[in-house]
Amino acid sequence: MLNGIGFEVARERRNDDLATAEHDRLVAACRPDGGLARRAARPLGRALFRLGARLLRYADARSGATTLPTYRPSSRAH
Repeated sequence: MLNGIGFEVARERRNDDLATAEHDRLVAACRPDGGLARRAARPLGRALFRLGARLLRYADARSGATTLPTYRPSSRAH
């Protein structure tokens, strides 16, 4: 009889552990994943920095080019 009760207690404990693990898995699945953002941030930052440097070099190379005309309101504007 004692073995039957011990078996029942062990089975209940195992079921509780499985339920807790399933709950933890569901909570983790619903939580937003910041890992991908962290992994992508550094390469994206480097690429943007390089792009900015190239654009600045391009702007310096074109310094002799004509500039865009400044905005002037139309003569009909009051």
